[in-house]
Amino acid sequence: METKVCSRCFEEKQTSEFHLRSKKEPYPKSACKDCHRERAKDYWRKNPLPKEVQRERNLQRSFNIGVEDYNNLLESQGSCCAICGIDACSSGRNFAVDHDHSTGKIRGLLCQSCNTALGQFRDNQKILQSAILYLERNKDGNSSS
Repeated sequence: METKVCSRCFEEKQTSEFHLRSKKEPYPKSACKDCHRERAKDYWRKNPLPKEVQRERNLQRSFNIGVEDYNNLLESQGSCCAICGIDACSSGRNFAVDHDHSTGKIRGLLCQSCNTALGQFRDNQKILQSAILYLERNKDGNSSS
């Protein structure tokens, strides 16, 4: 395997430890991936984007929607969590964009608690139904099976 010396940390590393310049120029960049990552972190620490720009980019990158789409979806569900109906997350954060992990299709906006709960149940309807039955059976503190 080929090796190369990083121009920043001066360590000799495998070429797989370097990003490629581009598809047209498929040879390794001068700095290794670790040094590149550190340099990028330093840059963004010193030159942060405004919060609204970060939010727009994150929504676009993660869900292919913009802030306007997010706001329209929130308004369409009454400005509250699509499951529990709370009007603000207890964490103070924005509602999470809930989506089907296999299709990527957006299902709605959820508070952090409901979004986490769905994740813990792995979006599995049978497990959720089983949990509902469990709660119904034990609503008075009875531990019957």
